[in-house]
Amino acid sequence: MNAIEAAANQLVIAAGGNGTCYVYDFTANLWAEKFYYGSLLPGFDVDEMLSVSDTLFVVNRNRILKSRDGGLTWPTTE
Repeated sequence: MNAIEAAANQLVIAAGGNGTCYVYDFTANLWAEKFYYGSLLPGFDVDEMLSVSDTLFVVNRNRILKSRDGGLTWPTTE
């Protein structure tokens, strides 16, 4: 685990170097695996994670990704 943050009524963990994060589902009482780019991405690890209001940011070297829904989706607009 690299980092843990709360955003948009979700708890989000930045996991290891495969482009994955985990979002806690309070209703089902379990962790759901999510992907920053839709599927596994070996070598993609998160250097920093930051929560500002309902927006979650992750930094990977020279990339910044943003989620406005508590880590459920990570739009990749450049």
